[in-house]
Amino acid sequence: MFPTPVGATQPPPLEKVETRLFINGEFVQATGAPSYPLHNPVNGSYLLSVPSASRQDVETAYQAANRAQPGWHSLGAQVWCSLFLKLASLLRENSARLVALESMVMGKPSTAADALRTAPMIENLAGQAIVNHGESSITTSGQMGVSLLVPYGVTAAIVPWNTPILLTLAKLAPALLAGNTMIVKPSERSPLSVIMLAKLFQEAGFPPGVFNIVNGGEEVGTMLSTHPGIRKIAFTGSVETGKKVARASAESNLKNLVLELGGKNPAVIFDDADLEQAVSATEFSLVYNAGQVCMANSRILVQQGIADRFIEAFVQKFTARVPGDPFATGTVIGPLVDRRAYDSVMDYIDEARASGAKVIDARISGAGGSERRDLGRTLPRQAKRRDGSGFEDGGYFVLPTVILDLPNDTRAAKEEIFGPVVEIKTFPSSASGEETLAPELVDRLNEMANSQEYGLYASVFTRSLSTAMKMARLLEAGTVAINQSSPTILTDMPFGGFKQSGWGREFGKESIERWSLTRTVLFKLD
Repeated sequence: MFPTPVGATQPPPLEKVETRLFINGEFVQATGAPSYPLHNPVNGSYLLSVPSASRQDVETAYQAANRAQPGWHSLGAQVWCSLFLKLASLLRENSARLVALESMVMGKPSTAADALRTAPMIENLAGQAIVNHGESSITTSGQMGVSLLVPYGVTAAIVPWNTPILLTLAKLAPALLAGNTMIVKPSERSPLSVIMLAKLFQEAGFPPGVFNIVNGGEEVGTMLSTHPGIRKIAFTGSVETGKKVARASAESNLKNLVLELGGKNPAVIFDDADLEQAVSATEFSLVYNAGQVCMANSRILVQQGIADRFIEAFVQKFTARVPGDPFATGTVIGPLVDRRAYDSVMDYIDEARASGAKVIDARISGAGGSERRDLGRTLPRQAKRRDGSGFEDGGYFVLPTVILDLPNDTRAAKEEIFGPVVEIKTFPSSASGEETLAPELVDRLNEMANSQEYGLYASVFTRSLSTAMKMARLLEAGTVAINQSSPTILTDMPFGGFKQSGWGREFGKESIERWSLTRTVLFKLD
């Protein structure tokens, strides 16, 4: 799943960074709408401004996509496949440049080369397009039925800031490989790598209008959600925004929706688990992208028999991580994306501390040090200080934090924190010591693990195949990982959530079919 990364060692020259809209195969200036600034999450300094699309720009993008769709559909799967194979090659060639753009504006360390993860995914999808077809039936006398898979037409994608390349192409590739055209709105917090993606589409030879980009925030997302000509939208983001997209889509033209929303994901660790493996996997889940991942295991439930050893090992490893400059050699955890994210995470930590919970970071564990750091008081060059006086001058760095004894009625216990913060609770060992999942233990785990209104991703650590399978049936999550944790997924398997974690599925061999409508054709056989 994770190839050897090809990271960038320095930010790209700002004067060479493309920020314009991409409509009908060309980069164009926005018409009249204001621009919005991007800041360096390492020190809070201004980087550049990105023009936001106006309603006129969104309509122009729609008209371009609408004109292009019949011609694109008529090209057929062989041509589509060829173009996407070229794109996959270009993603590999330009991986370091794409990484640099993401590291610069969102702080993701340059070792996280999502372009390299995405290239094989779209190669696999391209192969699926050639065999994606309907069915036939001759079971009724005098009749033959044929089902055809036909495109929706013009579609849209609203993409999150934390994994822009992978999640753009997880929506865009199957949509186009089903014969649709698409308008993409990247997040206003990290649009640059998606804008660069348009250059690669140009270079690969995709026809104008097939893929369009409109920059902007919530107002542009609303324009897409309410547009009467757009027939399907895929959205990844928060539950709150997902509900707004759903309402707008329903009130306009009942758009088909795919919603991949938040998570409050449990990792359940049994007494018989490989302790080192469990610590390593669950800790990295919170380190990866500084915990700014919808499927991060932000809740760990560990059985009492190994709880003390697990917590000691986890705290030591996790709190020793020193946040740093994403371009610096050896950095594995960077800053949060912006001030809004920083303030939100720190508010959850403050609330947990005020509730009486035990809050452990590097100052408490002895692994590292910093007071609560506000804008203007953080810089990676000071990252090795251990005196508790904090960093200096800039940035959105949050120390990896462990919370114990957190009351269930706190916001921190119920809501998605989206940062390097984890809650650890214990559950009882079996009274007999033999039956790992005795009925009373099943009830307890059901109460603890399934109590949230989220159901995106869960992990189980055990040496028992029986326990693993029972937990896979018990846990209310779209993905259950055994002896591993996020960010591990398989892009050839479906991914999505239960409950308020979303509607529908992305990835998997059925991806293209999900972007198609089924039309039945009946032939009378006289």
